[in-house]
Amino acid sequence: MTNALNPKVAVFFLSFLPQFINPSSPFFKFQLFTLGIWFAVQGTSVLVIVACILGKSKDFFSNHPKVWRLQEKITGFILIGLGVKIALVFRK
Repeated sequence: MTNALNPKVAVFFLSFLPQFINPSSPFFKFQLFTLGIWFAVQGTSVLVIVACILGKSKDFFSNHPKVWRLQEKITGFILIGLGVKIALVFRK
């Protein structure tokens, strides 16, 4: 449902997929449908894997609060560093 309402997905399908489809083929619609289904299956698979990994990591972080705090500090430093980099780039 999210991809159906996302304009980036429509731009992807309109700009990227046609180069893999032969427009003069009698199976044009089937080719487009197959690539669309593959995109949906692949995207769903990746999201399921990410959800499973995050579910397991949630248990790890809840059992090890020091690791969670360290991860938060590392993430904070990365975000601060990116902010400084952006500020220095736009300063020039």
